[in-house]
Amino acid sequence: MTVYLTGDTHGHFERVARFCEAYGLTSDDVVIILGDAGVNYFGEGSARDRASRALLGGLAPTFFCIHGNHEMRPQSLSCYREASWRGGTVFVEDAWPNLLFAKDGELFDFDGVRAFVVGGAYSIDKRTRLKAGLRWFSDEQPDEATKRLVEERLEEIGWDVDVMITHTCPFHLEPREVFVAGVDQSMVDTSTEKWLDDIERRLSYRQWYCGHFHTSKQVGSFRIMFEDWDVLWPHGGISFDPARYGAATEPDRRTPAQLARDLDMDVDVVREALAEADGLHKDARGAEVCRETRVGTFIGRRFWERAHPEDFPYGQCESCRRWFMKRRLRIADIEGTPEEDQPLVCPDCHFGIGRHAN
Repeated sequence: MTVYLTGDTHGHFERVARFCEAYGLTSDDVVIILGDAGVNYFGEGSARDRASRALLGGLAPTFFCIHGNHEMRPQSLSCYREASWRGGTVFVEDAWPNLLFAKDGELFDFDGVRAFVVGGAYSIDKRTRLKAGLRWFSDEQPDEATKRLVEERLEEIGWDVDVMITHTCPFHLEPREVFVAGVDQSMVDTSTEKWLDDIERRLSYRQWYCGHFHTSKQVGSFRIMFEDWDVLWPHGGISFDPARYGAATEPDRRTPAQLARDLDMDVDVVREALAEADGLHKDARGAEVCRETRVGTFIGRRFWERAHPEDFPYGQCESCRRWFMKRRLRIADIEGTPEEDQPLVCPDCHFGIGRHAN
């Protein structure tokens, strides 16, 4: 058995599949995803989440997923049950027994390597998500009961582990050099990171891994991971060739209409977003194609790159899940209703997603 680690996947498993194929991973191997795997996002009974689980669960290794901040906690979904695995508690769905979700505050034994798990983090895009009609999860961070449980469990084992696995990191180790421009850091809730600061000062550990920050960085025995890969301590430090598992170098050849269908978005929204990124060009046949290789995240990049992300003009319908230009769809003929209080209505199913707010 070999235990591998990688960072957030957010439902995009192409690089995971390429890595598994390139390095011949088998059912004997384990892949640790350091949060935001992206298979518990849309909620109970979601066809999209089921499809994501099928994609990941169809690969050979066992996936051991830490709770992130852009996903539901598995214990809140009826498809999961608790199970014992390598000395700790996980949540598993019978349909995909190789997809495991770690319970916070548990100690796992990877062939003699004792790994302690704490998931969760604050979403710096919380306000934008709420205004744009995107999903946000109120239990994204560990609550006080979970924190007490973690500290009690660490006390029981003498505050000594081989490996600490978290989604976010201790406050003093945050990679501030990659913080998103335009986000007021004074508005960011860093209570989890500051609590992990206290944990880190008291804890004896050999290696600490985390994800969350969408960057790769090593500081002593602390490592932040994203699209890079490593083998669990003490066998880490192996150099994996990104050319064998990295992002595809060929452009995405889907037309805007195909992208709109695959992403369940309005084609005009796709065209406008791609046009902002200069993402369209003509191929030899004269057809419009997209240069983006990760089309699933281009909308997110569009509103993160704005000076005022709260002005993101798109909303996602709570009913049909399609995106639409919310500012073009106020109902302007509601007599006596101030413009800022007029409801937003999805043009596809006419379902209101709430009130407009600038």
